[in-house]
Amino acid sequence: MNDSTVFIVEDFQPLRESMVCLLLRAEIPCEAFASPAELLASLDVERAGCLVLDLHLAGMTGLELQSRLWEAGCRLPFLIVSGHGQIPDAITAFRRGAIDFLEKPFAREIFLDRVREAIGKDAVMRGKQRLQNRTSSRLETLTARESEVLELILDGRLTKQIAGLLGISAKTVENHRSNIAKKMGVDSAVQLVKVVAEFRAA
Repeated sequence: MNDSTVFIVEDFQPLRESMVCLLLRAEIPCEAFASPAELLASLDVERAGCLVLDLHLAGMTGLELQSRLWEAGCRLPFLIVSGHGQIPDAITAFRRGAIDFLEKPFAREIFLDRVREAIGKDAVMRGKQRLQNRTSSRLETLTARESEVLELILDGRLTKQIAGLLGISAKTVENHRSNIAKKMGVDSAVQLVKVVAEFRAA
């Protein structure tokens, strides 16, 4: 969580300052902005953490701001806070993946719990993305022949069957299998199938 930051957009200064103090006391790094424009002008979309967005902001709503950020490539989990939110607003927020829709005044512990949940979700997503990137990079190191052998392994073909289909010796197939395993960082065919299957299903 140390590398994660909570990005708050709240135009009511007393509440903005209150949320900042609450997060800092909980040792959760945060940055606060008084308007959507301030956040849009400074946010690096690659940074880890979560968003806390007031629903009613000058210039655009918190949901419109989240849409703008999404279009810019920001995938941070988000919370919506509102003093007078309507059910349609809450429905829209949840459909877009909001962690929660908190009505003001909200309990401090609930706020902190939801922030921690959002940061945790971001960490999980980033972990999965790192795994995807690593698997993709490893697949790119395979030769054309190794890729052919891999596809046949994924089809459940045995060594002799692969040899027959490719017109090569079983020994050569075994060498390819060994090289594939090393490049993919796995110890068995089962692990290989699992890694590639999860990569393609993501």
